Amino acid sequence: MLIIVSQFQVRYEKGDLGRFILNEVYVILVVLWIFALLGGEPVIHQTWEEYKFSLHIWNYLALILIVTSLNVLYYILEYQAYQEDKSQKESIPKEEKAVDEVKEPKGVIITTVEAL
Repeated sequence: MLIIVSQFQVRYEKGDLGRFILNEVYVILVVLWIFALLGGEPVIHQTWEEYKFSLHIWNYLALILIVTSLNVLYYILEYQAYQEDKSQKESIPKEEKAVDEVKEPKGVIITTVEAL
């Protein structure tokens, strides 16, 4: 499922709403996968021969939530930055765009030869 979502992400440019939504879906799926990998509970019960012990993973869950929130914040800021960039590009008149582009003459080859 993660591979499918990541393949659909690259079909959109950065700053598109579709890519933003797929990025958030990817983060949620990764968190669910990690939670399932850890056993689905904040405590993992294990036995080894006649010994029984449990591992409390509250700290890991807190770390996962912190990294998840940073990831979501990153994607929100990325989406906003690319949206602002797109709106600035659209607001520039066509005449100014043509002035900004450097055009080289076609078919002209300029060479310099220095004498010794």
